[in-house]
Amino acid sequence: MKLELNTPIQAYNLAAALEDDSGTFFCQSAGQSYVVVAKEGHSISYGPQPIGRRVQEVQSQSALGPEPWTITKVSSQDISPEFEEQQSQRRQSDKEKRA
Repeated sequence: MKLELNTPIQAYNLAAALEDDSGTFFCQSAGQSYVVVAKEGHSISYGPQPIGRRVQEVQSQSALGPEPWTITKVSSQDISPEFEEQQSQRRQSDKEKRA
């Protein structure tokens, strides 16, 4: 399914929802946010990479059954190289602060 930019959808199977699309997606499930990159014909090519902190209040709702993914296409481009570089720099900075 081809998603429109900035139009969220919900699906229980993240890979199946992104199978025919490509780009960068912001996804949420069970109180956690993720960055996912999809390429046509490959579904998920990067991620899901957790970002931010999990929202604890949402965990109690998981007893009701599986929670669908909320998926929003944020770009038609693959931003995974830039995202990986930024995450690496952030981890290095955190290590230096702890030392």
